[in-house]
Amino acid sequence: MKVRRRKHNFLKLVSFVLGYVIAGATSILASYGINEDTPAGKKAIQAAGVEFAAVCILILLYVFVIRRLFTAAAEYRTSCSNKKMLIGIFLIYPFIVFIYSNLLYLSSGNLLQPIEETDWSEVVQDLMLLPVSAILGPIFEEFCCRIMCISVFESKFGKTLSLIITTLLFALCHGAGFISKIPNGLIYGLVLILSKNIMIPIALHMAWNLSAFIVPLLSHTVMLFMPQGTKGIGDSPLIAIIIFAVAFLIGVVMILKNRKAKEYQETE
Repeated sequence: MKVRRRKHNFLKLVSFVLGYVIAGATSILASYGINEDTPAGKKAIQAAGVEFAAVCILILLYVFVIRRLFTAAAEYRTSCSNKKMLIGIFLIYPFIVFIYSNLLYLSSGNLLQPIEETDWSEVVQDLMLLPVSAILGPIFEEFCCRIMCISVFESKFGKTLSLIITTLLFALCHGAGFISKIPNGLIYGLVLILSKNIMIPIALHMAWNLSAFIVPLLSHTVMLFMPQGTKGIGDSPLIAIIIFAVAFLIGVVMILKNRKAKEYQETE
């Protein structure tokens, strides 16, 4: 018997997540006196508004223009019913980002170092950047530098050349970080071309950016309740690292179980 799965519309899912993130961040910032009347609050709201408008324009352009004009674009799916895989991706990324950002500490002989004390201002600063950099930014970059471009270039030049062009374009958009962004661009581009699903590279990109904020955010939050002289790796106390590792294991198990379930259904 074939199991019927409910598909989750991409735009509805993004709107749901974004709404809760912005609402949560706004309420926390307001509790610390940062709102639309303060300079920091105005800057954050303005940046989020501009980015949100740009994302909406790009999505509408892709759905109503690009997909109708280019045959290759119409082949890419805009929804993903594999919820467990997406959740698994978001769970494994923080530990990967932690390892990536602390390679020098991990390879050094003196691994554990005392962590500097933190305060709520650092936590609030992380929350202010979260909606734009971790949610809207990845969606904008994927549509602008990859999804729309691969759709257009693939129809004209083929998959290989379109992958190269979009990877270089993505790296160029990051200026000084050009070299470091080439591997990310290649991975996201390959995933997009192989999966034929625009949701997967967006989820990967969002998970990476979100994890880049979650790692310091959780570390700073934990340090608020830890005694002076607490040791850790980089700026992350051991408790935070354990949380990242446990989340990573749970995510891996979810992805593997989901893969086995999918293979079992295909054999029936």
